[in-house]
Amino acid sequence: MLIAQQWTIKTTTFPSCYTQSNGFCVINNKAYIGLANYYCQDWWEFDPINNTTTQKASFPITDSTNTNPTCFSINGNGYIMSSTGRFYKYDPIADTWTQKAAFPINFPNGDSIHSTTNCSFVINGKGYLAGYTVCSNDYSSYRDNYDLYEYDPIIDNWQNKGPILDSAWGFTGFTINNLGYIIGGNKFYNTPPLAGCTVYEYNPQNNSWTKKTSCPMWKILSRGFVIGTKFYYGSGIHYDPNGSVFTMSNMHNQFYSYDQPSDSWQQLDTLPDRSMWDEGVGFAINGKGYLGLGDCWGMGVPPVMCGPGFYLGIWEFDPTISSISEDLINSAISISQNQSNGVFMIQSPTLISKIEITNIHGRIIYSSEINYFESNIDLKKEAKGVYLVKIYQGEKIKIEKIMVQ
Repeated sequence: MLIAQQWTIKTTTFPSCYTQSNGFCVINNKAYIGLANYYCQDWWEFDPINNTTTQKASFPITDSTNTNPTCFSINGNGYIMSSTGRFYKYDPIADTWTQKAAFPINFPNGDSIHSTTNCSFVINGKGYLAGYTVCSNDYSSYRDNYDLYEYDPIIDNWQNKGPILDSAWGFTGFTINNLGYIIGGNKFYNTPPLAGCTVYEYNPQNNSWTKKTSCPMWKILSRGFVIGTKFYYGSGIHYDPNGSVFTMSNMHNQFYSYDQPSDSWQQLDTLPDRSMWDEGVGFAINGKGYLGLGDCWGMGVPPVMCGPGFYLGIWEFDPTISSISEDLINSAISISQNQSNGVFMIQSPTLISKIEITNIHGRIIYSSEINYFESNIDLKKEAKGVYLVKIYQGEKIKIEKIMVQ
């Protein structure tokens, strides 16, 4: 199936202070994103349904410790920890910040948690932070901690739950069916990568970890989202199994889903932009997933959303489109075009009930209910580029890509 069948670009110019190493969480079907890259304090509400971005009350800390803060949401509030362990609750209704119990570790001599070393997940109203690396201000030294910490918002308290199963940084965390997961990661800088993309499952009932089926791709600093019992995973830096820090191969835009009940992975269509981006955002709202922002390594194709070192786009993923029945995918519907005048002919051996055409941004430019075996569509007045054609036959849909030249 085509990439564009599942992905729609939502924004190409996210307005935050910086797009790399943002904290992010979802509260009441809206994503809250911000506090990226040291001095940034800005905090944004992203509404994917109305496709709006609104600036909210800034984070109250004004020093250089905000980069890539740990962030999760519980019971309608966001919880954000700065790189020096200061911890705040965000109330989206009042648009206010309240300081809570600090993370229970010491930060001597101005040290801070490295911006890419920890990940979080939420289970039964409690937040969990897995692993971190404390670095000196000049990054000349660091010390690792691979413990899991649990935060209880009712009593405003942190508790050390013991070590995780592997020593790594650059994890991604998620929750399915009241079980926590960490995936990916690597030893800290300048060390050989871990073997593959390991996945560990955490059960809070007995405070235990179980190793699960590894992801087929070698990734760190990736992002993902959960829809139902599946975790969708992409972006990030691809590690070469021979030991390279990363490679700019075509593997960096691979996209996978993890099915929790069967503990199995499936490779999906590649990400829609060939830019290599990492340390971005990933979340799900109303059954759709979102990936984007972060640190950008170029290689983009139009629309190019790589700014000077950062990625500006957010993409929306609709998993329901990938469930189109194979009989319709392989049906005899054909689309031919006269490249000289921009007219396309759609033909089918069975009746077509409706035709709808959208641009790459998801805007409908043509829609017509018909009851014929063929139809001519004139797109001469539309801008050059890629468009998606949805062909309806009753409740069945076939989606094709066309190029207006």
